[in-house]
Amino acid sequence: MQSPTVGPKRNRRYATRKLDVIQGAARVFARLGYHGSSLNDVANELGMTPAALYYYVRSKDELLLEANIYAAGKIKKAFLEICEDTDSSALRKIITYFRFYAECMTDDFGRCLALTTPNDLPSPLREKSLEQRRELTDMVRRLIREGIAEGSIQSCDDRLLAFTLYAAANTLARWYASDGPQTAGELMDAMLMMLVNGLIHPPLPDGFPR
Repeated sequence: MQSPTVGPKRNRRYATRKLDVIQGAARVFARLGYHGSSLNDVANELGMTPAALYYYVRSKDELLLEANIYAAGKIKKAFLEICEDTDSSALRKIITYFRFYAECMTDDFGRCLALTTPNDLPSPLREKSLEQRRELTDMVRRLIREGIAEGSIQSCDDRLLAFTLYAAANTLARWYASDGPQTAGELMDAMLMMLVNGLIHPPLPDGFPR
């Protein structure tokens, strides 16, 4: 009689290997650019044949979507865990979240998320990717509004501030070097402190356009 654990074990092996495939694809897309890479490049990265990839995914587009969904899911999970801290202000939660987010932008999945856009995908996959990204933005916008209401954040355009924070963190995917003097989280802390302390809004000189 076949062991009842064979099926689950096989499913776990498949899921683990599929995640390896998606991560390999994310690494290739971040390094070569999505439109500058092919399934052959992904297969070479993983030491597989292109035909073997079709056991896990149906297309390069699907690989990109899966990579971005995984990254967004990991980020959302961390955001929700951070928001469980009822003793922290909304501002403190935002600082903690973007420190984590910045660290994510230096791994394979995060760099792929930052260096590709939903427009790289055809519809309806594009809509799924947009939905994932929109959710991440909306989470932060809600937290900003919470901070404004409680007084930990000055009154501002929550949409513009959310976009500014994400833009700052996303740039790390392009230029951050792991052998540098600071971690990605430390660099993000410095950028956040500039915003928090108002250093990007010093008193304007007389005659400066306002």
